[in-house]
Amino acid sequence: MLTKSHAHVSFDDAIKDIPFEDLGKKPNGVPYSIWQQVEHIRIAQKDILDFSVNKNYRELNWPADYWGERSCTNR
Repeated sequence: MLTKSHAHVSFDDAIKDIPFEDLGKKPNGVPYSIWQQVEHIRIAQKDILDFSVNKNYRELNWPADYWGERSCTNR
């Protein structure tokens, strides 16, 4: 079920109608831009993988390391 998009929309379908120039903008009432949310997911997935395979794993600092300053800001 998870591999055939029955339980979720694919990433490509979720963003297909969003203009590129809007990816760094924060929608009204939302604290993060789409770009920041995607970056957060990438960091979290990398952290999960690191936790799973690295015997010397060191946890990230919440929330700073998951919502870092490197993310786009509202323009």
